[in-house]
Amino acid sequence: MSFPFPSLLSFTIVWQAKPGCPPQRREALERAVNAMPPEWLLAPQTGELFPNIPACYRRLKGYSLIEGFYIIRFGGGTKSNPGCRFLCSFHGSGTRNSRKLEDRVEKDEEGTIISQRKREATSVG
Repeated sequence: MSFPFPSLLSFTIVWQAKPGCPPQRREALERAVNAMPPEWLLAPQTGELFPNIPACYRRLKGYSLIEGFYIIRFGGGTKSNPGCRFLCSFHGSGTRNSRKLEDRVEKDEEGTIISQRKREATSVG
């Protein structure tokens, strides 16, 4: 495919951090994003092909860094049929409890912890 204006293909896009980015992080963030392939500045498209799952994960992580959200890799396929799901860590129906822990730490009369959960004040990303 030929492009009618070949000189327009040679320009470099310089990405700048969004307003509100902490000044002490701005330079490092801009340097990291500008080192990424330029096509990563665009939203992922249906039909994009990747050689493997880690390459897809890198692409999504790069785009999420640019847009200010965080992608996590969740689930998976089998060894013979690999697969996974990518989720935004900030949006969902609730906090995951994959270890099936109690909601609160349970103690007996002497103050000894008797529940599977050992710490009360844990933070969620």
